[in-house]
Amino acid sequence: MSYQQIIDGQQVIFRFPNKIIYSEQALLDYFLDRLALSEDDVLIVDRGTNMAQQILKASARCRSKVGVVVHAEHFSENMTDDNYILWNNFYEYQFEKADQIDFFIVATARQKEILTAQLKKYEGIDGKVFDIPVGSIDQLKKPLDDSIRKPFSIITASRLADEKHIDWAIESVVTAHKKLPQITFDIYGGGSQMADLKKLIDKLHASDYIRLLGHQDLSDLYQKYQLYLSTSTSEGFGLTLLEAVGSGLPIIGFDVRYGNQTFIDNGENGFLIKSDRPNEQHYDLDIVAKTIVYFFSKCDFAEFSQHSYAAAEDFLTSRVEKKWDKLLRSLND
Repeated sequence: MSYQQIIDGQQVIFRFPNKIIYSEQALLDYFLDRLALSEDDVLIVDRGTNMAQQILKASARCRSKVGVVVHAEHFSENMTDDNYILWNNFYEYQFEKADQIDFFIVATARQKEILTAQLKKYEGIDGKVFDIPVGSIDQLKKPLDDSIRKPFSIITASRLADEKHIDWAIESVVTAHKKLPQITFDIYGGGSQMADLKKLIDKLHASDYIRLLGHQDLSDLYQKYQLYLSTSTSEGFGLTLLEAVGSGLPIIGFDVRYGNQTFIDNGENGFLIKSDRPNEQHYDLDIVAKTIVYFFSKCDFAEFSQHSYAAAEDFLTSRVEKKWDKLLRSLND
């Protein structure tokens, strides 16, 4: 069925062949009604802004199940104490109505642990929280020959944006390069910081060993490196982190929720670097550089790589499918 959307200033009208609807909320009500939901159906809400209320009302009428996917950090740590929590505004309504939600989905086991405890503490709800990754890998990527991996090579891949702090990665590698001049660093991705990062590399006279390589298909590129470096201070999951461990790469990154803590087992397949100032996000880049040097000088790459492969197995597509199956079956318990 097709319809026309007519916008007149702040007024929005939706014209169907046999019906006129005068608001987006009414349009959603009409859409949900047309679905003819039953108790056998499951509705999954992804950021329910301006729609969660209608969805909960519709599900209550037909007794269908409702789940909420949480894609990001779900609360503000600086605005939370023993008596009050500031939920992420995208999920606030759903958390406050947790007694009407059948399940929540987060991407990592650590976030599941935190959210489960918070729902109990602040909302008095023993909510069903499932950790299901937002991505998966079909197989582990292993090079046919370990000689394919270039010695002392580092890779990172991300949007070239402020919050990814690629400039910190560049500065750290430059410092490490003074101790180990064999080090090379390839940066994949594009974004608003491309030009500034190019200037920084030139300013630090590092263009001989640090390259900006733009967007590329990385499927078979991770296996050519020996280390993945992440200087982001916030990764809800981190698909590139998953791809890195799935290609046997050790990772150096900050000790921040949730991706790094999921994929890095400190001292076994990489290193988590803590902030050197309590209650403040501040990281000593000299420590990052020293950790890079330590990894290449003292660590057994084969052992670290094998541990990364083992960690990645939990994120194989076949295992993620089983998690979805377990969740849906649990709704009938």
